[in-house]
Amino acid sequence: MKKTINPVNCIFIFLGIVAVVGFIAITALFLVNGLRPDPEIWRNETTPLPKEVLTDLCQKFTGETSSRLCNSDKAIFAPHFFPIIEGAFPVGYSTFDEVEAKLGNYQKQKSEMITLGNEEKYFRVWYDLRGDDKTTIIFHFSENGLVRRVVQYLGDDE
Repeated sequence: MKKTINPVNCIFIFLGIVAVVGFIAITALFLVNGLRPDPEIWRNETTPLPKEVLTDLCQKFTGETSSRLCNSDKAIFAPHFFPIIEGAFPVGYSTFDEVEAKLGNYQKQKSEMITLGNEEKYFRVWYDLRGDDKTTIIFHFSENGLVRRVVQYLGDDE
């Protein structure tokens, strides 16, 4: 005896599968968006750069005061300069002395030499453009003083 599939049952099965997949997709979308941190939450933790700091950074990093960041009516915060600063000091080529020449006035802290398990050594230096410990840029330097990593700290993002 040959059994036939009822078309009505197929439709209900198909609609059930679509509903379950849709529910899972929508739930995942809400979870992912709900867990994504606000990329500029640090704005609540700090204040814009003072005019004299802005002028100093513009002269040292853009060579002028007419760039977008340097000639803006909007408030400019330290993290706005982080990409420019990172770009000015390529990893593996720039030295501690070069970084200090431009950012030395903003140095907040310098670590002792750190030794890794493979005997590699490095030290870190924190630079705080605003001076409020809320947004800093951290340079990791190898034992010979070359930039080996640059990290941004934006408020309580630990």
